[in-house]
Amino acid sequence: MTTTTRGDLRVETRPTQTDAQLMLQLAQLGQTPLMERGQALLWKARETGGMSWEEFQQLGVESEDHAAVMAVLKWHETIGTLVKQGLLDRGLVLDWLWVSGTWDLCKDVALGQRAELGVPQMWENFEALAALQQD
Repeated sequence: MTTTTRGDLRVETRPTQTDAQLMLQLAQLGQTPLMERGQALLWKARETGGMSWEEFQQLGVESEDHAAVMAVLKWHETIGTLVKQGLLDRGLVLDWLWVSGTWDLCKDVALGQRAELGVPQMWENFEALAALQQD
């Protein structure tokens, strides 16, 4: 159950069967070889505090490693967007995934892309979901 409190307003929601079905579909998408490779690359970088923007740039835009890290970012941004739009239960997602940990491993990459492209909205839903888990 997710509880949201704003002033005197308190809203409680429970995950639905639809949330569970969507979660299972997302879990399957998260098991693709590209996603697994991206997670492995990011996990390997945990000893240095995550993948830096410079390390990511050195991968080369055409490399499979670059695509793998991008797949992780896109997957988490998708989940963050579904949660933000109320299409997937926030409590369910935060119980299921270590979003804040994954964000910490790739935030330099995400923030580097955001700065380079000058798009402040880039990866914002992934970042916001991670911040919810840290609170």
